[in-house]
Amino acid sequence: MPPLNFEDLDLEHMSDEELHEGRQMIDDMLQIRFAIRSQEFRELARQMGFWMNLTKLGKDERSRSKQPAQVADRRRGVRAKYRNPDNPEETWAGRGPQAQVG
Repeated sequence: MPPLNFEDLDLEHMSDEELHEGRQMIDDMLQIRFAIRSQEFRELARQMGFWMNLTKLGKDERSRSKQPAQVADRRRGVRAKYRNPDNPEETWAGRGPQAQVG
């Protein structure tokens, strides 16, 4: 039996269950292929003297955005250490770029 082309499938007349099963089969096959290819890349890198780590984009566990909200809130209310003598409304807490005196 020759392999099927997606154009040959009558997707409109398939039941929801059949469509979900087909989708799951495709997802499973893509995961298997990715696992095989990534292992091949790791082995090739190892043969060439490299170490390789594949991390999905946006999934880095060391991201600073993972800090609890309390840690970020703690830094917001910093008292001003420096005040512009010409304009007391202008202050600087000593963090970040120094205010431009003009």
